[in-house]
Amino acid sequence: MGYIIAVNWDVDRVWYPGISSSYCAGQNPQDPEPHLKRFLKGGLFTEDDVTKWAEYAGKDTSDPIQSVGDLADCLTALYHDIKNPDGKRVLEKSQTVEAKQSLLRGMTMEQVRDIADGVELTPGLQKAIEEFNKSGVRQVAFSDGFGPFVSYVARREGMGYWGVVPAIVKADGKETIFTNEMIDSDVVMTGKAEPYIKADAFFALSERRGYKPSDLAAIDDSETNIPTLKRIQEGGGVAIGFNPSESGAPKFRQAGIPILQQEERTLEPFIEIVLDPTDATIGKYCL
Repeated sequence: MGYIIAVNWDVDRVWYPGISSSYCAGQNPQDPEPHLKRFLKGGLFTEDDVTKWAEYAGKDTSDPIQSVGDLADCLTALYHDIKNPDGKRVLEKSQTVEAKQSLLRGMTMEQVRDIADGVELTPGLQKAIEEFNKSGVRQVAFSDGFGPFVSYVARREGMGYWGVVPAIVKADGKETIFTNEMIDSDVVMTGKAEPYIKADAFFALSERRGYKPSDLAAIDDSETNIPTLKRIQEGGGVAIGFNPSESGAPKFRQAGIPILQQEERTLEPFIEIVLDPTDATIGKYCL
């Protein structure tokens, strides 16, 4: 491995312990019942799936969905953790993203900023960003999370570029795609978004900037993004899994992606890994 030119940050479950859309949904005071009925009627999942989630989450199975936040957590688990009898996911990523976006209808950008400011960042993140900047390592952030939330946090933490799910918002009474110029505005969320494939967006940027895989270091929590990490790793770059879920960790190991997983979540070891990208450094911190 050579000198790392650029870091590709995942955001949800890396920069903070949770998921951006779930943070926002958890602050949504709406009645969850209409959303739940809409999902069930549309065949997104079944009542049995909700019961499985309740058992998984330790909820009262007779009435587990008490808030929009509960419903967001259920959607997340039906994608990440709970499987059908055939071993396949209950929900695909695109279904999960679309459904969770819909829970945020009516929320304002001011509310999103306030919620984001109340989320505790992963220890070591700000130090890592600062150290990489000092060392001349460029940084980008790409996320499948809630675009307006991630955009606000990415700008706040000093990212020069970030890629997010293109949320559709209402500005001046008209629906439009959320842009970075709207971060300080008070646009209203419609609960809709345009299609987005994180890997395609990241590699398109890398190509435009002339980055080779060997120039890159990437960190991600989700097994869904193992192909991106593997492409970087096989090209001579650094690919790190960060605290993957219990069900995701074996897939990282099977793919040969080192896992940075500690009892106390911290990104400080990632600083040394990026600035000294040797097998010895990676082995010092990763499983």
